[in-house]
Amino acid sequence: MKNQKNLLRLLNIVVVLYIIANVIIGLEGTNAAVFMPFLIIPLGMFVFTHGTIRYGIKNILILIGIGMAVSLFYEAMSIATGFPYSGFHYTEIFGPKLFGFPLIVMVGYGVSIYTFWTVTGSLIGNYNNKLRGANIVLVPILAAFLFTSWDYALDPIMASINGAYIWDNHGSYFGIPFSNYLGWYLCTYSIYQFFALVVYRKTKLDVPTIMKRKTFWYQAIAMYVSIFIQLPILMKFEGNEQLTIFSGQVLQTNDIYQSMTLVGIAAIIFPAFIAFVNVFNTKELE
Repeated sequence: MKNQKNLLRLLNIVVVLYIIANVIIGLEGTNAAVFMPFLIIPLGMFVFTHGTIRYGIKNILILIGIGMAVSLFYEAMSIATGFPYSGFHYTEIFGPKLFGFPLIVMVGYGVSIYTFWTVTGSLIGNYNNKLRGANIVLVPILAAFLFTSWDYALDPIMASINGAYIWDNHGSYFGIPFSNYLGWYLCTYSIYQFFALVVYRKTKLDVPTIMKRKTFWYQAIAMYVSIFIQLPILMKFEGNEQLTIFSGQVLQTNDIYQSMTLVGIAAIIFPAFIAFVNVFNTKELE
């Protein structure tokens, strides 16, 4: 019991570090990409600790590996052929690339996917490591929707204001094409479906007693929702400038920040609130 409390305290510290990192990135605004490692480091610490507790080190490394490999496949294919995200390319903001895909973004995929997977468990009231029946497909679909919800709120800022990536085929959503989000669903669903099959095959996955603590699930929800913190900070402190984005549209930067804050309330805050209520009300956890 003492070891469980110490682990939960350690994870609480990591969650706080992640929240602080999101505050810093929000305050930095257009320089946010430079500070991405400060976001990925606490996220990676959380995933390795929380994920290892839940699945064991081998399985969490498999999940991270699947995330990195599948994201590289789809991103490189899209950069080369236009499918599935539509034709786009990354600028130099994120640093070194592999097949046009920044390495730091690939790592970000790998360490991010566990959090969405765990919050999905809270949304459907599945607080163990077992997948049965239709859930082998339904849980990956829901996790893919949850992951892509981040992209609705963050992509327009990263593409139009920060200039981290540019679409050659322009679309109506702040210059971003509709197909980009279909590509995100395909990529993230593929990641989660592969992992679901791995979990399904491991029928003897143990459920550690620490997973029966509500705090364990609250921590994952906090990690998921913390990214939203950037949006109202940007809206409040970044000021307002006229900007011609890559699609040729002339926009006000604060209009983008306000719009993405509204999107974030629906796409990030609302699912997190449902997950929180589910954990709070369940009799299965203590």
